[in-house]
Amino acid sequence: MVLERNFLDVYPYENWSDHFLPPFEVGETFIPTENTMTESKTTPPNFLTEADLIGLMDKNGIGIFFCFFQKKKKKLKNIQKLIKERMQQFMNISKKLLNVNMQKMNLDILFLQLLELL
Repeated sequence: MVLERNFLDVYPYENWSDHFLPPFEVGETFIPTENTMTESKTTPPNFLTEADLIGLMDKNGIGIFFCFFQKKKKKLKNIQKLIKERMQQFMNISKKLLNVNMQKMNLDILFLQLLELL
């Protein structure tokens, strides 16, 4: 008889319902009559589709947090991209204004030089 599930609560892949265990008393000894080991290999699990993965994540309560952080990360990337674009626009406008001012200054200097010649 199993009194406490212990690791069965955290390892759901093992099921003792199909095994018979006789009741034992505390301190009672058990002498096994048979010891067998079968040779086998483990196999990797099958690949999951994205829908299956999200379903399992939601079922186990991790989908909400995962999606939350993924959304925040994506939003942050979009904000960073927008900031870069705005900075580039600002730099382009600044360069144009500087060029216009420089051209005006040169024209003013040329105009003053022409006045001096007259």
